[in-house]
Amino acid sequence: TLILVLEPLLTGKNHSVGFSLSGNLMIIGYNLLNVFSVIYQKKLYKHIPKIYVSSLSYPIGLCIFFLILTLTGSSTSVSLLTTPSVMLACSYMAIFGSIIGFTLFIYGQNLIEASEASLFTYLQGIIAIPFAYLMLKESVTWPQIIAVLIVSLGVYLAEQRPKRYNR
Repeated sequence: TLILVLEPLLTGKNHSVGFSLSGNLMIIGYNLLNVFSVIYQKKLYKHIPKIYVSSLSYPIGLCIFFLILTLTGSSTSVSLLTTPSVMLACSYMAIFGSIIGFTLFIYGQNLIEASEASLFTYLQGIIAIPFAYLMLKESVTWPQIIAVLIVSLGVYLAEQRPKRYNR
């Protein structure tokens, strides 16, 4: 992960979207906050129906984001939702990418250990880098290749450890 974060410094490339070290640091911040979130959610949502949690959290999040976008003047016209392709994309993201995805995520967390659930986060880079190369024609750098190999080895080794069972 550190190799991927420091990649802009290692390669000296800014990529096409500006210096990406700040974006990389934000991703690290997200990962650190997500660790606390996973542990807190596992404890908090243990005896609550998972569909209830996700169905309630997304409308609240939508209202908060709409308020932030309105106050900062960054919101776009709601009339965009009258375009069928925009409405279809928004519906897909709201239902499958958010409510169902989050419900399955918190349900799955309750079925396995938090340390084991965190291993799935590492798989994002292993999957995203090849897909970005194939689908978006993004370039792959030597630090990314090294990082993917190290992360793959780490996930493999972590899965080889003996499992703890409650007795």
